[in-house]
Amino acid sequence: MEEKKARKPNWTEDEKVILLEEYRKRKTILKSKFDPTITANKKQRNWKEITAKINARSTVKRSVPEIQKKLENLTVMAKKEMSCFRRESNGTGGGSAPKPISSDAVMVADIIGRDSPTVKGIAGGQESGVILERYKENKLKGELQTFRLKPTIEKRKTQGTQ
Repeated sequence: MEEKKARKPNWTEDEKVILLEEYRKRKTILKSKFDPTITANKKQRNWKEITAKINARSTVKRSVPEIQKKLENLTVMAKKEMSCFRRESNGTGGGSAPKPISSDAVMVADIIGRDSPTVKGIAGGQESGVILERYKENKLKGELQTFRLKPTIEKRKTQGTQ
């Protein structure tokens, strides 16, 4: 039986802040497409520099892939949080106020850009959760059949009569 890898301690707020600040400084290099001035080695060197800065101020030694994964997780979490906040803020009716946005989410939104479609959403667009809810409501009322079911039923009817 294989031994499980020991779990590292959770990221501290200090580590997250360092990661986000260092990423902000190097964002143009790390997010750029490859060209003669931006190479894979240059990107890797920047990730190693970020890793060194975090490891210098932390008791836990992190690797480049761990740091890249944490940045990805922070970005996903921030997008979810901002989307939820926006949806709850735009809702009508009573109820409690939306949960405030965390400081991590605010930092990520500032790095990505608050006006970015990934944070703000597409103007006039709807979130898939909203469409799914409407679909469920209509299905429960019996007002809507899915476009996939109807042709399948018609095919079965024609095949059975032949």
